[in-house]
Formats: sequence, structure tokens, C-alpha cells
Amino acid sequence: MSEGQNNDAVGAAQPELTPLQTQYLAKIMAQLAMSREWAALSQVGELTTYGLPFNAEPMVPDKKLKKRTWADPSQPPILRYMFRHFLLAFPGIKDAPHKYWTKIVQPTFDDMASRNLPGSKERSEVTKRRTIAIALTNYIGTIFFKGLHPYKSTPARPSPELLQRIDDMFPPPQTESVGGFWVAIVKIDLVKLKTKPKPKEEKEELEVGDVASETPIKASQTEQYLICTRPGDGEEEVFVYRDYSTFKKFDKDLGSTGVQKPALPGPGPSGFPSKENLQLYLRALLAYLAHDPESPTSFKLKSFLLGFALPFPPEKRRSLLERARNEESQLTDSHNTWVAAGRKVNEMREGWRFFVDSLLAGDGLDASFELLKNHSSIYDLPIKYRAAEQWASCYVAYALHYLFVAAPNANEAFYLLQILHHFFPYGIAKQLLKIANPAHMIKAFMALIFGEPLGGKSVFSRVFSSIENKNLKAHKKQIDKYRKMIADNTVCDKLRAFVNASREEQEKVREKSRTDEVDIVISILVRSGLSEAQEEDVLECYHAFQDGVAAGDPTLLSETAENGSSGLQATKFKWMKRLLRLESVNRGNREALRIWEGTFETFFKETVTLYYPLISAVSKASNLSARLGDLQKFLDDMIVVVLGKDRSPRQFVQLARRHEQSLYYLLHEVHANGKGLTIPFIDWLRKGLDFMSGGIRTGQEKPISVNLEALLATNPSIASKVLSEIDETANYIMWNKARYEISLRAAVLGDPLESASATNGGSATKHAPLVGHIDVDGLLKSLMQSEGQDVSARMTSASSFGMVDWGYFYDPQVVDTPTETIMQGDEPPRGDGDEESIAPSTINSSKVNRAPRHGETSAFIKPPLLMETRKLLDAYYAQITPALNAAADAEQWTGKIKTSKK
Repeated sequence: MSEGQNNDAVGAAQPELTPLQTQYLAKIMAQLAMSREWAALSQVGELTTYGLPFNAEPMVPDKKLKKRTWADPSQPPILRYMFRHFLLAFPGIKDAPHKYWTKIVQPTFDDMASRNLPGSKERSEVTKRRTIAIALTNYIGTIFFKGLHPYKSTPARPSPELLQRIDDMFPPPQTESVGGFWVAIVKIDLVKLKTKPKPKEEKEELEVGDVASETPIKASQTEQYLICTRPGDGEEEVFVYRDYSTFKKFDKDLGSTGVQKPALPGPGPSGFPSKENLQLYLRALLAYLAHDPESPTSFKLKSFLLGFALPFPPEKRRSLLERARNEESQLTDSHNTWVAAGRKVNEMREGWRFFVDSLLAGDGLDASFELLKNHSSIYDLPIKYRAAEQWASCYVAYALHYLFVAAPNANEAFYLLQILHHFFPYGIAKQLLKIANPAHMIKAFMALIFGEPLGGKSVFSRVFSSIENKNLKAHKKQIDKYRKMIADNTVCDKLRAFVNASREEQEKVREKSRTDEVDIVISILVRSGLSEAQEEDVLECYHAFQDGVAAGDPTLLSETAENGSSGLQATKFKWMKRLLRLESVNRGNREALRIWEGTFETFFKETVTLYYPLISAVSKASNLSARLGDLQKFLDDMIVVVLGKDRSPRQFVQLARRHEQSLYYLLHEVHANGKGLTIPFIDWLRKGLDFMSGGIRTGQEKPISVNLEALLATNPSIASKVLSEIDETANYIMWNKARYEISLRAAVLGDPLESASATNGGSATKHAPLVGHIDVDGLLKSLMQSEGQDVSARMTSASSFGMVDWGYFYDPQVVDTPTETIMQGDEPPRGDGDEESIAPSTINSSKVNRAPRHGETSAFIKPPLLMETRKLLDAYYAQITPALNAAADAEQWTGKIKTSKK
């Protein structure tokens, strides 16, 4: 990287990058590099590379661990620059004394690094630490990428044509004939199969009966779609039955002719497609009749629609036609409602783009804070700002949904929130905030909670220790249970030995797992001193487990089912993975308790102390007692939502809408009455906006940029593969945005939703007026298949909307390999059966149905693994490191180092 360097192509063989490729090659390289640097923070002494205000030597607080020899830390040019440019300038933090960094922050990080906490691979889940790192990489990496100022780049977005296809997911009725034809699927009948007691050569015939479509399909029944076709104006309607196997044969016959046709809808939860999806498919095919009525395709379609007509009596024909007309009317209502939701989403999106563009243009920040000052109600904001706020509100709602419902650690996070919320003395705190100086009150509260009387443990540490000790006790019971089930102490001891091994030994095993592309359990146990018979048994169990996963055995993916339908060997390997996870979690909890008591409690307490002056100033500008009451109401409401039957993102969007005014009013009070209190924050935000709009500079020179063509030229043999991965990335991101579009439309629909899958054989896409649950996965899968995308079942939460797949730039073996991710594990332990020691709301949370968890299937395209793109990282660092180090050196810490007096 160099200042003012352009993106001229390097090497004649290098293709010119498209704006889309420029966007995502630059962005992915930034995120890959940043993810490497986040991972490096798990190394002891990593903060020594950041320079002042940190010490030049590691600060491991544990005396025994301090004596160890630690490897030299890696250099983090990106995070070092971002730390100096942003964090050291953040209000409150920038005034922290030198000892805060050397005596508080650095020992905390080195303490965590020295403990060698278990990783995601052995825990078979995305850990909380990795989730945080992935989220930070996604967001901060995007900011850094914008600071590199790529030229002629453009983000991936759904095209207008694709958005129109999304509009037509709930299609309008067929108001006029196409090619002279009008077609509708009136209903689905279940037809009994009856074998005639006649010669074997005679085939089975169908006995037709009108059976309610809600009736569960039995082995002796098949679905029959009743199709109504009007072959011309004034012609009598023709009724025919077609089952799904006939649809598939017809579709295959059309495909063999090479004609460009719509994709045949796939089966829904009921085992066959909804009638609405197949009706849309047939109506799309009518275009061939209008284009060329005499073509072979038109002939096949006419035969399919009109052949073997059913001789219904006039009364039944009238009844069926009336039913078809009513459903056409419902299609109109559904389509209008869905399209209106799309317009609402588009208004919010355009409002957000206007807001961001105005911020980057330079005048939007001051204008926004002026509006905040002059409007006490969020509902009085100008239309575009209100739309931008609604877009941001929805995004926050989805983040909360992920954190407390869809994330791998959602139950644990929610449990902790309930504990803190239940025991916090809101009533006392609100009264004290009315009569006392809030800063003094918080100091007293912190002294009460975190004080160490007579050198003993603080109140909070005692509560935390009590919870963790109960967890450890519960985990030990589970570990003992699985050891008995596996019935091989040597194998179990090997798994435990790995968990307690040094970082270097563990990393060798992880690397072997990556290289051999096998489960980490295999890398731990094979060639580790087991007998030949034991090794053979482990491998047979592993292969049985893989076969079971490939065959879709749900018991192998279940958190509760112990005995799999794939046989004892597959289930035994599941037990091994579960035991490894439990041993890892158990050790992680023990180390977490040591970290909390050793350094993290002090880090938390001292960080809050930095903001005492700010809290005091805020209390003079705002009614903190009332605002604390608003927070209490919000948390009460959110807990009700999480414990409810419907925990969809839509409920969180409504939650955010109910409480958005409370947060806005707090910001209004502070800015309007704070007498300059917000100026430091405004200046810090302006610093970030200047960074994104003006790039990274070391003076008055042109902004730093990456020569992407030169980057590709460092390894010409993989350039085409890299660009192929980048194209896959752009496609993946575009479809994630399409999914968010569909999901957000479903979330902003006005009326309460009831289940739509209770009708039409479990139809995922009920096209009656939108008063049912919108199956986002089903809609998206159908759309992607119609666009020729390779859709497969993903081993991820069905409701996470790709958020777990933030990790596509992180570690593909953890994020995308089924055998690495399917084992989420048990519900977080609630203690040793002592329900009285837990908040009542927490007890109730274990009685409701669980939300979809990491490990369940969700149809989507696979995230790009970027295996070739990763090979460019060293060349990328060769470009960026000199310039970034120079930029970081230009932003020195401005604090003072107090020297001890002799």
C-alpha cells in the first residue's frame, strides 16, 4: 500500500476488476486481515505491540503462569491504527490515566490469553468470544474498508427485477386470459390408493374423494391438485386432477426440450408444494400459449391442463367456481398487502441511504443533532429522518432477536439478563436518583456490589461464583453420564487430556483436523495411544455419524434425543462430541471464574469509574429516575417477548417500536439541556465520518489505497479462483439482502399473524389475506431455486437470517462444516434442581418451547469459504503495513506517565 497509489492493472494477464469485484475484494481482504488480528489477542503480550499507553512487557497477573515462556506476539497494523485513531480518542476513555491501561486493561487481556480458554472447534459451537470477534470484524472491518477508499466500487443489492419477483411472491390474480387460457388450482384433495383384487398386470387406480386438505397424509393416500382451466372466452371450464409426481414428470418433459421455464416449486413441510405455488408455476407457463399456441411446448401444456377432464355435475361445478372466485379476491388483498409492506421497507431503506449520504457529505451530522435538539418526540421528525430511524430500529430489533433467540449462546445470554434484571433494585435506585447525586449513588452502589470487605469476595463475585459453581456441578453430572454411556475410560480420558493440554499441543491437533479435513475428535483420538481395536471402533463410529448426518438423521442433530436412528455407533460418536464439549465448557467456566475474580471485576469497576463525571453531568440534563423506569419497562417487555410463543423478528420489531421514543427522549434531554455535554461525542463521530469519507491519511497527502490488481498479480495462478470466490461472495451477500427484504416485509405487516401452515397441506406461502405466519425460508428457497441457485440445507439456526454466517470470512471449518457445528449442546444448567435460587421468570423460560438453535437446518446457499482468497493475506499485509504503521505512529497517546518518586 502506498499513499496516492491508483488501481492501474498490474500485469497484462490480470483482468480488469468490475466495480462489484473491487468492492468485495477490498472488503473481504480487510475483514480477513482483521479477523486474524482479533484472534491474535488471545496471545499473551499482544497488547505490547500497540505501543503506549501499554507496557512493553506482558502483564500476566498469575504468578505461576507468569513464569512461562510465551511466544512472540504477532503484529496487528490494522487494530493498532484503529485503536489509536478511535478508541484513544473516545470521550471518557481518552482521559484514562496511564495506570488504567497498564494495571487494569493489559493484565485483563493477558490473564484471559494465559488461561488458554477452549475454542469453538472442541466446543462444537461458535463461542461467545468468537461471536463477538466475528461481529466486530463485520462492523469495524467495514469501517476500515471504507477508510481505504476503493475506487469505482459498488455493493451487491437485489436488482429491480428480483424485487419485482419478491412482490410476486404473493401474486395478483389472473384478471384476464393469457393465450386465451385462464387457470387456477382450486384445492388439494387427498385420494386413497386402492389395489384391485385382479390380475397383477393391472395397475392401481385412484378412488377420488373430497377430503379436507388439513388431514394428515397417510401412507395409503396421495395428494391430488384440482386444476380448473378455461380454454377460451365463453368456453366451459375444465377440471382435472394432477398429483405432484405428474407435475414433476411434466416439468422434466418440458426441460428436455431446452425451453426456458420457471422452476417447479419444491415440496413444503407437508411433503408436497402448496397449491398457490403450483398455480403461480402454471400461470407463468401460459406465456408460451400467448407466444406460440402451436408450439410443442404449448401442446404439452394444453394436454396437461385439459387431458382426462372430470365430469362434475353442474351444482358442484358452480360451487368450485365460486370457491375459485373467492380465492382470486383473496389474492388481490394478499398481493396489495405484501406490496404495501415492500413500499414501506423501501421508504425506510431510502431514508437510511439519505441519512448516511448526508452524514458522509459533511453537513448531515450537525443537521441531525439540531433536529434532536428541537424535537422532543421522535414522531415529529421530518419524513426522511423518521424513515431512517425506523430502518435503524428494525436493525437493532434483529440484533436483539439474534442475541436472545437465534444465537448459539442465546439461552445463556438471556438467562444472565434475567438474573441481573430480577435482582437489580429498581425501586430503591429510582428513589435515590430523585434525591441524591447520581454519581455519588452509583459510587455507593458499586462499593456495595464490588467492594471487598476485609479482603473477602465482593457481593457480585459471590453471586457469580455461586452460579458458576452450580453450573460446574451440573456439568460434572452430565460428564459422568456420558462417560458411562461411552463406556471406555481410555477414550474419555484422551478427550479430557486434550482439553487440559497446552495451547501449543492443542493447536497441533486443530491444525491436523484442518489439514486432514476430519472432526477434531478423530484428530484427538486416532494415533494417540489407543489400541488398534479402540481406534477402529472410533473410526467406525465417525463414519456412521457422517453417514447419518448426510442422510438427515434428526436425532444426530438434536440436543435432547440420545438414541439415534442411525445406529449405536453414530450415536456413540455424538456422545464423544458431547463429552468433549462438556469437558471444554467445564474447564472454560472454571477459568472464567478465575478471570473474573482475578482481573475482570476490577476492569469493569474501573471502567465505570472513568464515567462518573459524565454520569453526574447527564443527571443534571436528564431525569435519570424516569429514564431508569423506561429501561425497566423495556426489559420487562423484552423478557415477555422472549418467553412468548411467537419469538419471530417481527415481535422484536414491534418491541423496538414500542420503546423507541424512550431512548430518543433521553438523547433529546441530554443534547438539549446538557450545555455542551454532547460536543465531545459529536466531534468523535465527525472524526469517524471524516475517516470513511476522506480515507486514511498521514498528512495532506492523498488517502491510502490498496492496489488490488497488484495484489492479484502477486499470485497469478490463483487470480481467477480468487475472483470466482469474490463473485460468490457478492452473490451470497446479495441473497442475504434479499432474505432480509423478505423477512422485513413480514416483520412490518400490520396485523397479528396466525399460522398459515395449518391450511393447504402445510403451505408455507398462504396467499389468502396476510393474517398468517410468513415462512421466510420457504419463500426464499422457492425464489432462489427459480433463479437457478444451488440451495441446500444449512447447518444453522433457521431464524438467524445468516447472522451466524458472519463467519464466512473467519473459520470455515467452524461455521460451515456440519460435523463441527451441529452439536449446540444442552440447555445452560440452571443449578442443581434448586429452583428457589433462581428468578421466577428464569424458571419459566425453561418451560417454553425453545427457539430454533444453531444446528437446525435452514435452506440457503453456502457461504464462500474463501480458501484461495486467504492465500493473498501476506501480500495484502505487505501493502498495508508500512503506511498503516506510519499513520498509527502519527497518532501518539497524549497522556502522561507518572514516575515513582524516589
